[in-house]
Amino acid sequence: MATFYSRRCKRLIPALVFMVVGICIVSLLMIPVYHWKLLFRSGASSLVGLSNFYLIKNSSDYFSLDAKLNPFTATWSLSCEEQWYLVFPLLAWVSGFSSSLNSGTRRLASIILCLSVASFVAFTWLWHTSPTYAYYLMPTRIWEIGAGCLACLCYESRIRGKSTWNSRYFGEVILVCLVTTFFAPLANGLIATYLVVLLTVLLILFHNKNSILNALLCCKPFSFIARISYSLYLWRWSTISLLLWTFGDMNNWIRIVGILIMFTLAVFSTFVVEEPFRKGGRCFDLHSIFLPLAAFCSALALLITGGNRENASMIWVGTKLDCDDLLNNFSQLKVKHCFAREESKPVIFVIGSSHASNLVPSITGIFRKLGYSQVLHYRHINKKNKDFAIAELSRQLSKGDLLIYSRNQDSFIANSDLSVKRVLSAIDGLNREIELLAEIVRSRSAKLILVDDLPSFKEYEFRDTHISRLIGRRTGISLGEALVRRKDYTKILNSHVDGEHVFLIDPIHSVCHANWCGTKMHGKELYIDSSPHIHDSNATILSDFFQTRLPRVHQKYDPR
Repeated sequence: MATFYSRRCKRLIPALVFMVVGICIVSLLMIPVYHWKLLFRSGASSLVGLSNFYLIKNSSDYFSLDAKLNPFTATWSLSCEEQWYLVFPLLAWVSGFSSSLNSGTRRLASIILCLSVASFVAFTWLWHTSPTYAYYLMPTRIWEIGAGCLACLCYESRIRGKSTWNSRYFGEVILVCLVTTFFAPLANGLIATYLVVLLTVLLILFHNKNSILNALLCCKPFSFIARISYSLYLWRWSTISLLLWTFGDMNNWIRIVGILIMFTLAVFSTFVVEEPFRKGGRCFDLHSIFLPLAAFCSALALLITGGNRENASMIWVGTKLDCDDLLNNFSQLKVKHCFAREESKPVIFVIGSSHASNLVPSITGIFRKLGYSQVLHYRHINKKNKDFAIAELSRQLSKGDLLIYSRNQDSFIANSDLSVKRVLSAIDGLNREIELLAEIVRSRSAKLILVDDLPSFKEYEFRDTHISRLIGRRTGISLGEALVRRKDYTKILNSHVDGEHVFLIDPIHSVCHANWCGTKMHGKELYIDSSPHIHDSNATILSDFFQTRLPRVHQKYDPR
């Protein structure tokens, strides 16, 4: 067992430490300082084999690094592998695999088969109920590892028995089907996963040393790729991620450069870092064991220390609002508190997503000038609290009140991260939500003000880094591009306007000037992220807009 772990340490740790430390150093130039803490913690988790748990933990964090922009996202599978290595030697020992070849092999195969069946059932069930857990957890991935183990045991048994399962060109057909499966749409991800595992097992079982496929896979180019495969796996995603931070949407030339970079780094890592440690001599010498572990601990300490560095000035206006955390801390008493009127005079209600929270400081600064007595706000209308919150809103809303509603446009626009089905479902929910609110304000002789969304940026358009300044890239987008991106969302909002009880107003011209929507205003940060959420230093940036537009809601509709 000690020999097993020493071989795994020499195989995995040196190249991993080299990649993590290298990426963290390069990221100081390419990633904004306020993402360093999240980045370094992600790197640290990959070093201790807990990357999958870290990604699960942060998958529900609204302000966490997007998976595509996290250079260490791909290490989740390595963490699953390392966690399996804690279990497999124990299984081999219990089964007697190392001491009794035939009976031990059968017992080990039986244990792995039972675990794989249970894992397969759990994976399939969680895929439909909690897909993040199904994707990242090692127990739900054991069936894939187990399938490989069983295929290997079966193949070795066949070789020892000198039996043949070969069929002419069968391996080539399997490989073509396997490659085709990689192009399956994400909507068919579950079926594609099943097929990839099944076809890989068949490819192992029906391997024929005299086949064309074997000759192809054993030729020098493929053998070289196999030799650098581990380092290539480590550097592939991290290279793509850093290119996305720098260039955003990559054209073909950037893709070619990215491929050259990742192959160059993989070759260097393999021949300078990985193989010298792996082939360093005896299993227990200082060079092969203690030096990788020392480098591992040093890198981990560096990441934890560096991870404490964070830009504390990146504060969202919503963090200071008492009623902004109802999404995760819903209670009926809190909703009643947030909707509690103190006077009979008209009030302003602000509801919706975190983008509604963006508006509250600006409205709070001018509501008394407009003759309103309070600003009452809460987040979030969702499945968890919708029924009670709407009922409470209906009880509190009175004649002359304003109900201001705002949501994030990105949830209602199809893109690579959202399926068409999911977007259509979100749009249907949005329409029903607005119709319900419109019905309430009509019954109470109040007004519903739909606020169009602020400009939405892609990460590379929003981030101001050393590299972006070096290449002269201006942060932000043109006003025309901002309007085009949200035109479908604007159309949805506009379809509910009646000019009597329901109105649409657009604050975009208050944050975009000279046909450019930038990320700073008055020399200060305007947003904290690309969504965007308004920075605390410009918390009241929309006060003049609301002071001008709200008194005009009785006039003919004009979203400007």
